[in-house]
Amino acid sequence: MHFITVHGEWIAVSSGPRLLIFGEISKREVTLELPPVRPPVKENKPPPKVIPEDSKNIFLGLQFSLCGKWFAAYSSAKQLLVWETNDWTLASERYMPKTATSMKFTPDSHAIVIVDKAGDAVLFSMQELQKEGEVILGHLSMLLDVIITANGKQILTCDRDEKIRVSHFPNAYNIISYCLGHKEFVSSISLLPHNPTLLLSSSGDGTIQLWNYSQGTSLNSYDCTSDVTKYLKADSSSLAELEDGKPSSIIVNKICCCKVSDVTSLVFALFYGFQGCLLYRITLEKIEFVQALLPNLNVLDLSVRETGELLARLAKTDDNIDVLQCFSYDNTAKTLTPTVSSESLNQIVIKINAVLCSSDNQCVTSSNVPQLLKRKFDNVKDYYEQKKARIGEQ
Repeated sequence: MHFITVHGEWIAVSSGPRLLIFGEISKREVTLELPPVRPPVKENKPPPKVIPEDSKNIFLGLQFSLCGKWFAAYSSAKQLLVWETNDWTLASERYMPKTATSMKFTPDSHAIVIVDKAGDAVLFSMQELQKEGEVILGHLSMLLDVIITANGKQILTCDRDEKIRVSHFPNAYNIISYCLGHKEFVSSISLLPHNPTLLLSSSGDGTIQLWNYSQGTSLNSYDCTSDVTKYLKADSSSLAELEDGKPSSIIVNKICCCKVSDVTSLVFALFYGFQGCLLYRITLEKIEFVQALLPNLNVLDLSVRETGELLARLAKTDDNIDVLQCFSYDNTAKTLTPTVSSESLNQIVIKINAVLCSSDNQCVTSSNVPQLLKRKFDNVKDYYEQKKARIGEQ
């Protein structure tokens, strides 16, 4: 899920079925609402199900195109919506075949790639705004994230079965390599800003790994377990529990990167069930822990501006805590501090917080991340007991 995204002067934040968009330079303020769900009726198929009015259709993902002309969002009702940022008119409304998990614009802004729970990557044209999506690749399990390289020649996808696949684009049937090494699902992937030839991945096994993705080789693996447990509450209640009531394992839910220098990038990591965010620094190929941010607060999403500020979208609480907070990197202290670089950005943050904190309809759904973990079943004991019973009967 993506609840905040930035591009240039624009900051877009979702609040259930609404989008709040602010321009730092233009001083524009835009509010977008989800249109009613009207799936097209196809030939030889039964009419689509009517969604009850009281059901919650909310924004689940948002992103600007690299050229800044387009803004796209998808909803829980499988809507793919595209607006033109010049006048914020709705340019396209299409429907996805399955529920989306992630979305990326191509570098030339000519198309959108959406990956879904069925394991397909679907290409939607931005030149033919009413054209239906085209499946360009598929996995045997649920896809969780997608990246298209800056040159537009490779597409990287990760899935529930611990795999990261590197393919040619747009002819994605030509596979370049696989990055194999995680022991649980790969939750998110990101190219390192200071060296885009390297890939960083996060996983349900509690690790973040660095890859040479073109060769499919692992360069470094960092286990975040000790860092997370160090900042747990005394009663260990900040980690969620699985369905069987046992404490969950450490799950890296999302990573977000920004460039500090030509040899260093910062990595912000969110963990399922863990309140707060952990900051890591990657210098060349070395990964090291830096600090914990926003302890004891439920961080929903993160986004990094081109100017280097980190924007954190928090869940609404009863303590009147701002749900949008901004951090800047202090190059001298080598840490992040809760400061705003400009007065204009500070005014936008104040306005967004005023709207979100007064809103009662945020409609943030809970994540089903634990369901992605593989369950281990030991049926040998039951087999021997049944066999013993059969022998006794004979």
